[in-house]
Amino acid sequence: MQIFCETKNIAWVQEDSSLKECGAILTSLDMCLGIKDNQNNILGYVLKPDLDRALKFDIKDKNIKLITSHTSKMIKHEGLSDQESLSKILTAKKKESVWVKDSDGSIEKLALISGKNEFKEIYLTEIFKQVVENPVQNLFKKCSKVADANNIHIFLIGGIVRDLIIGKKSFDIDITVQGNAIDFAHLLTLQYPETCIINSLHEDFKTAKVTFLINDTKIKVDFASTRKEVYDYPAALPRITEIGCQLYDDVIRRDFTINSMAMSLNEKTFCKLVDYLDGYQDLNNKVIRVLHPISYVDDPTRIIRALKFSKRFDCEYDETTDCLERACINSSLFDGLCGERIKSEFKQTFNLNKAGVFNSFFDRCLYYLIDKNIVINNALNDPGKNAEFYINKHLNYLKNTDNIWLIYLSLLIVGLDKPKIIEIINKLHLSSEESNIILQSHDLFSRIECLANAASSFDIYEALENISTEALIVNLIKSKNNKVLSNIELFLTELKDVKISVKGNDLIKLGLKPGPEFGKILRGVLKAKLNGKLINKEDELNFIYKIIN
Repeated sequence: MQIFCETKNIAWVQEDSSLKECGAILTSLDMCLGIKDNQNNILGYVLKPDLDRALKFDIKDKNIKLITSHTSKMIKHEGLSDQESLSKILTAKKKESVWVKDSDGSIEKLALISGKNEFKEIYLTEIFKQVVENPVQNLFKKCSKVADANNIHIFLIGGIVRDLIIGKKSFDIDITVQGNAIDFAHLLTLQYPETCIINSLHEDFKTAKVTFLINDTKIKVDFASTRKEVYDYPAALPRITEIGCQLYDDVIRRDFTINSMAMSLNEKTFCKLVDYLDGYQDLNNKVIRVLHPISYVDDPTRIIRALKFSKRFDCEYDETTDCLERACINSSLFDGLCGERIKSEFKQTFNLNKAGVFNSFFDRCLYYLIDKNIVINNALNDPGKNAEFYINKHLNYLKNTDNIWLIYLSLLIVGLDKPKIIEIINKLHLSSEESNIILQSHDLFSRIECLANAASSFDIYEALENISTEALIVNLIKSKNNKVLSNIELFLTELKDVKISVKGNDLIKLGLKPGPEFGKILRGVLKAKLNGKLINKEDELNFIYKIIN
């Protein structure tokens, strides 16, 4: 489709107008809403299709800022009376929209670039050869051969294309089939029965998981059919409306422009970038941009995802994306958001263990998605940096580094009362192990100052022996008491794994009968060893001998 320009007449409304009020004003596709703040400054605009889409949800009383696209650029009207001239200027300035001023200085219209971009003549051939390993390259060639023989278009799409462009190896291989991915998977097994095995099929979504054996290397690939989706209400799981649609319709259902690029795997266009939404430019410019103004209303978990991508790829939000996020966060629209979805995004984001992620999570009030009752301690000096430091310092003591996110979650909620913490645990559908880490963090935090009074190494051990390493790190980060910090550090680095050498059999050999007394004796040995009185097994046996005689 060719790019072209269209202009809209403007109906001005204030930023505190409701969607319902705006719906009564914006009655024609030839119009748009111009949004002004209380000081009469221009915030942005709203188009009728976006407003109509929002009004289908039960959010008519919500603020119009929830779906406002932001632009403050203006050009004068002189010499720009025709759309062709406007189109040339907008294309040259790489702008999607601009306010058009009349000769007297008043804003007359909004000019918009419409249509989707032509396929960009960018080939990723060289970076493909450098980054993609030979077995995977061979796999793609095999897929290409079957696709071409059956006149099927196939693409790499999303994160794998983004990673390829920046020269990063991607371990998750997703291939999108413009058609039915299950049928394509069967065609692959017919063509390559010795090297291609279907592991599972999902008929509802028309997806297939396949394993290839290439040069003795097993490679797992997910095949997905192109599809259209709609959201029946804010924060709902998407509902599929069409499978096997055109690639463009599959692309525009995604989250951000940098994840909306595709790369052809067909022979004639192999490695050609398909970039309808300027994701390549945004990736190079390090910009996070949502695909449409309803994006966060459809799926607010994208708000956390945006934070993850911004920190992972050192990107900044574009103005509209930033403002849409803030409007959604402050709207109270997502207080009942499905906890499992928040948990999934929170886990991926905070397992990055980046100070900037935690600080931005605070600054942008994203904790509202978990609970608005969370109170941030403003006295903390760079809490993200403090957290990252202690987690990295004690990383080797964690049994599972996939639990790093639980440390950050605990830091957010550890100061709440226990019933509220349990409410959040239930909302996020935490497992028993995950819940235990959160509750241990809270329980230790509530009595942490008592640890400063520990008189001996054994006292420290006894206070902390059943506490998870994650909960210990949480309290290292939270506590400002140097004695508490040193005691937790001592436990983690020296006391936690201390074991005694004597066993029950050794006590039997000394003439003792098994019973409750065994535990008391062994506990006494451990206490003496922790306090530095015993060095080896011989010392331990002599200690026991003195006790029983």
